[in-house]
Amino acid sequence: YRMYQMRAICFIESGNYKLALQDLDRAIELLGEFSAVYLSVYFDRALVLFQLKMYEESLSDFLTFVEKSEIDVPF
Repeated sequence: YRMYQMRAICFIESGNYKLALQDLDRAIELLGEFSAVYLSVYFDRALVLFQLKMYEESLSDFLTFVEKSEIDVPF
């Protein structure tokens, strides 16, 4: 999963969000039930989805990140 996440970050920095999204989807797929442990993948994907104007999907991933992490975010 880590290779896909790191490559996605490279795609993000070059502005290639569609390829970044593919790699982040694959990273989450590979993590399976452990995806809740490696939450940074959800955060990265939320940022990519936002850049692609997929706002509902972005919000869903961001909420997954916030709910499963120990970060206290006041809403």
